[in-house]
Amino acid sequence: MLHEKQDGKTGENIKAQLNLPATEQNTDIILAPLWTFLDDLHPTLWRKGEQFVQTGAHMRRLVDDTELSLAFSFSAPEIPAAVQRYDLPQSIRSYAMSDGSLSNTHFVAIPYNASHPQAAQLVSNFLLSPEAQARKQTPAIWGDKTVLVQSTLDPEQQALFKTNRPHPSALPVDAIKRTVNEPHPSWVDAIMQGWQTRYGVSP
Repeated sequence: MLHEKQDGKTGENIKAQLNLPATEQNTDIILAPLWTFLDDLHPTLWRKGEQFVQTGAHMRRLVDDTELSLAFSFSAPEIPAAVQRYDLPQSIRSYAMSDGSLSNTHFVAIPYNASHPQAAQLVSNFLLSPEAQARKQTPAIWGDKTVLVQSTLDPEQQALFKTNRPHPSALPVDAIKRTVNEPHPSWVDAIMQGWQTRYGVSP
């Protein structure tokens, strides 16, 4: 963990570097602990870290087949949805990392050169309607939580989002105690390149 460690040469907060573009200098400082952690972790991974699953669906199949005991998801609501589809066993339970979970926003955008921007706006408005958002939140449909602020809805609209009882495999409502912002987008490439160099399979 980086916590509030300071760079011995510059005195800068190392963790804060994640909010800045990745450079050759800060990449070495920031990612060194990650590679040390992964070096120690690999022997305990599925197939000793010599092979890796390619998709979330593949990982869920391995959990369902009991080849994996633990898996991760970027969307907690998809777990009860998968259990209800029988893609995962009834015994599955969700939990959140105690030191924080990454948070981000997914959205619908209309390109500047859209052929029919008015029609695209209609679709966007529909996707943000309480009816569509409530449907999206249904575990058997998608299971993703609504982006709407409940206090801005009238009682009839709020009623669309009420469920009788959460599924046993669902993440408890108050499970995420702390959210962590995603780093600067350039860190994705830096981590992917570093990972590929150390653990990837050359063609």
